Amino acid sequence: MAKRPPAPDEVPTPDPASAPKDYEVGRGRPPIANRFKPGQSGNPKGRPKGAKNLSTLTLEKLQAKVPVREGGRERRMSKGEIGVTKLVNRFAETGDPKLYLALVKLSEGNAPAKETTATTVPEAAEEQASHAEILTWFLKQNRTDGGRE
Repeated sequence: MAKRPPAPDEVPTPDPASAPKDYEVGRGRPPIANRFKPGQSGNPKGRPKGAKNLSTLTLEKLQAKVPVREGGRERRMSKGEIGVTKLVNRFAETGDPKLYLALVKLSEGNAPAKETTATTVPEAAEEQASHAEILTWFLKQNRTDGGRE
């Protein structure tokens, strides 16, 4: 059977008097009496079991459903869905290119990762040109004069 490490209170404390005389205390060189004992953790309680990181908390809050009145009737939507709906509606009203770029970035964030090869570079350039054409068309259609030229 393997021998268990001694408990921290069983380990003898190093005697500062037994330290070498030329030992200099400084950055990265704590006093011998204040060092961690063998087997002692620097974070004895550790991370609590139920602790969640920021991305998990954000995802939970975005998935929370709230009642929304839409078209005269009430339905439940997630907060994330409400945010995206508002973003799309604001883009449709104003035609702001920054909103369009934010929507494109959001839609690309959920797309499966593509392999990085030499063929993806031309596709990215074509995709950017396509986005620019769509944006130009949208802005022409939604000018203040109702899209009439």
